[in-house]
Amino acid sequence: MVIDHIFFISLHNGVEAQDWLAAGWVEGSRRKHLGQGTANRKFYAQNCFFEFLWIDDEEAFSSATVEATGLPGRFRKLREGGSSLGICLEHTDLTSPLFEGAKRYQPTYFPEGQEIRILDFSEYPDLPWLFCLPFPRKSYVGLEPMEHPNGIEQLTKIQIGLSAQTMDSWIARELQKLPGIELIPSYENATNLIFDHRRQGKSKQFERPRLLIEY
Repeated sequence: MVIDHIFFISLHNGVEAQDWLAAGWVEGSRRKHLGQGTANRKFYAQNCFFEFLWIDDEEAFSSATVEATGLPGRFRKLREGGSSLGICLEHTDLTSPLFEGAKRYQPTYFPEGQEIRILDFSEYPDLPWLFCLPFPRKSYVGLEPMEHPNGIEQLTKIQIGLSAQTMDSWIARELQKLPGIELIPSYENATNLIFDHRRQGKSKQFERPRLLIEY
């Protein structure tokens, strides 16, 4: 698994997180991204975390610096049927080649010199917004809740539905090579999160965003 975390764009101030609480998740810490104009609600598995991300400060979010990341464009395209999904990949030998020549973004909430690398791919709105952190995976053991009443422990695969055009793109072909990521032809922006290799034989369908989890 090379995924550090996954986010879902929220147009409802993170209210979608309530559906996860009802499905047996324990919520983790929340954060405001100062200078970026976004805030989140988070849930932690043992090997990655998930966040619902929304606009918290319109003025900061509409700044030229943040606009250049492509994230505001993603929020706009979501209203037109674009993907709500964002994936942060770990900084490893497997993922680094993907981000050669990528956009660089210095968040004000990171120390100077720690830039995020971004692949926006605005021409493929059904692709997730991809980015890579400038440091190795952090350990959240003892800092965030990782035991949940639903018994979920680890993410073992993410399946992402893409159009035929996007499936034929170079980035889709490269993503298919990464462990734990599977791209499937689809007419809609469907996402499937598979936990613990479906050990319990259970599933849960969410509509906000359209998401299936199997565990």
